[in-house]
Amino acid sequence: MNMKNTLTALAIQHTDDMVAILDATGRVISANDNWATKTGIPVDKIESQNISQLLCDSDRKFLTSILAQKAKTDASLPAQFRLRLQKLNGDPILAKAKFIFQEDGTILT
Repeated sequence: MNMKNTLTALAIQHTDDMVAILDATGRVISANDNWATKTGIPVDKIESQNISQLLCDSDRKFLTSILAQKAKTDASLPAQFRLRLQKLNGDPILAKAKFIFQEDGTILT
């Protein structure tokens, strides 16, 4: 890993924000520890799930539709929006979502 990637990884791990890296289908391939802190779900249980599985029902439908639109048309997404995630106990937590697409289709959110 080069120095830039190492520093980026450290910044992501130590931010107060919840940060996840998704593949082009929305599957979580990496998440920082704040996901576990704020949702009560261990990071190893979050990783490999589709991000939509972590959302409240109404937000799951919204996110699924905009990601499908993005995949089909390469349409731009809103700069940021709010989504309700589900904590381990089922309670909602409001989170700000911002998607950044990498050249290979990977989503940094």
